[in-house]
Amino acid sequence: MKVLNFKEGSMRGLIDQLQELVGGNYHKQLFTVNSKYLKCKIRYFQLHPGLEVSTNSYTFDEDTKIVFKGDKESQRYLCFRFSYTGDLVKSKISEQPELSPSGGMIAYDTTVSTEILIKKGFHYQWVGVRIKRNILENEEHLFKEFLGDFFSNDKGQEWLIYDNIPLETHVLLKDTFAIDETKPNLVINPLLVAKASEMLSIFYDRILSRSHKITSKNLHSEDFEQLMKVKDYILSSLDYVPSLEELAEMYGYSVSKLRRDFQQVFGTSVIKFHLNYRLERAKILLASEANNIQNISRMCGFKSSSKFSFYFKKKYGITPKEVAKRYQSNLL
Repeated sequence: MKVLNFKEGSMRGLIDQLQELVGGNYHKQLFTVNSKYLKCKIRYFQLHPGLEVSTNSYTFDEDTKIVFKGDKESQRYLCFRFSYTGDLVKSKISEQPELSPSGGMIAYDTTVSTEILIKKGFHYQWVGVRIKRNILENEEHLFKEFLGDFFSNDKGQEWLIYDNIPLETHVLLKDTFAIDETKPNLVINPLLVAKASEMLSIFYDRILSRSHKITSKNLHSEDFEQLMKVKDYILSSLDYVPSLEELAEMYGYSVSKLRRDFQQVFGTSVIKFHLNYRLERAKILLASEANNIQNISRMCGFKSSSKFSFYFKKKYGITPKEVAKRYQSNLL
């Protein structure tokens, strides 16, 4: 497997590193690579020094591991990735990368080392937002008041937050990658910023509404890597959810540490995370596919459509039938 290594930092810095590794051209906010090994297109826009937005599309001709090495010395950024196709924080390359209609959304500090495992021939797309530390520390943004001081220099203060992509973000991603590229940047840039801003708003709202509040950040890159393996195993089957005890034994945790660390990153318990993933997946399928509710409930691991409808309405306050009617009418 080919490995590409990057040092974390600004998005423009990452583009420059990619160009050194694989070539490519950067012109008028668009970076492209068109080689046998890689087809890549990155649209990059800096709204303000230290505030970057990008759309990213990659197709590799061989399985590839992309390693982002955390940087504790340079200016730190808060990074967001919203996956449209492909989950960008999988612990291994899946034989079925299309298992999920979209991947997850993740926020992390650039001191954290992360990996992206890319499957040959599969098209990966995501929207990225990077915000420099000094912007977030502006008191007018009230970031610390609500989410704490993620940029503390104390030992063990690396952090990462993961959530499933909800339908609302999936629709925004779909619209983002459907922006007419023939339009001038003067038209494209405001659209890109508007879509990315709405994605951030949805992500912040979901984090703030979590029942498990962020209270500690004593995790390290190794912990995050292990938790992504746990997450992948949990989502490897939509019909069965492993117990906390089973997962702890498999991945070398104590039950109490796994419970605490999992809630810290994913904001909920293992059982609820598995259920929420299935419901989010079902909601996206209901909105995007002309399929009956019974089939979709089975596709998402529910043994009966009545049980599926019960959990769905309990979470969203609306029935699956109402979601399908609302969105699929727009597909006709």
